[in-house]
Amino acid sequence: MQFEFLEGEVLKKVNEAPWYISNFGRVKTIKGRCGGWLRTASTNNSGYLFVNYNNKNHYLHRLVAHYFINPIPKGMVVNHKDGNKTNNHVNNLEIITYKENTRHAYDNGLMTPLHGQENSMSKLTNIQAKNLISDILNGLTNSELALKYGLHDRYISLVRHKKRWKKLWSEFGTSEAEISKGNDKNKSLTPEQFVVIVNKIRIGYTNAAIEREYGLSSGTCSRIRNKKLYLNWWSEYIT
Repeated sequence: MQFEFLEGEVLKKVNEAPWYISNFGRVKTIKGRCGGWLRTASTNNSGYLFVNYNNKNHYLHRLVAHYFINPIPKGMVVNHKDGNKTNNHVNNLEIITYKENTRHAYDNGLMTPLHGQENSMSKLTNIQAKNLISDILNGLTNSELALKYGLHDRYISLVRHKKRWKKLWSEFGTSEAEISKGNDKNKSLTPEQFVVIVNKIRIGYTNAAIEREYGLSSGTCSRIRNKKLYLNWWSEYIT
């Protein structure tokens, strides 16, 4: 097909092959015996467009980024801002890290993370994770749980703070899932303990005195006092 310029289209010579690449993501052959033709691109299994030269695939998004943005540093990738891998216009491309590219894919629904035991990196089965969450709700500390499940206490902390197994937490109900935050010393409270603590706050007990009595980490009582923890329990159990 004869190459015809689009409005605003600019060409730059490609060093790797006898082509020009445009800022629109199109390839034009060098003028000559077959000159002035639009080079048809193929699509790989992942949906990226490429053209082949000397048995090497040259991806259009990388060509456009290289010649119209900047040479691509080692360890960086070219991201399609709108998620459309066939839209290789320079305005739709950006050079970012692998981590940023993965986050962009998750945020825009282009990649769905595996949850629970389906994730090969999971340290627990679904049943074990449910038991662990139940133990958290029953007041076991991070250290106790780490010993019981053979895990690092930092991983227990991630579960406690819903950074792991977040979907399973929803099965336990919102009122029970308002777990306090802090170090291994921190324990989740029962509703009865919560009511007693609120009453002590109301009659003038200090935060430090309550935390010592219940074995809570520093700052926990202040968060309860200011309704930043167990917020739903305030409406359920406090009049």
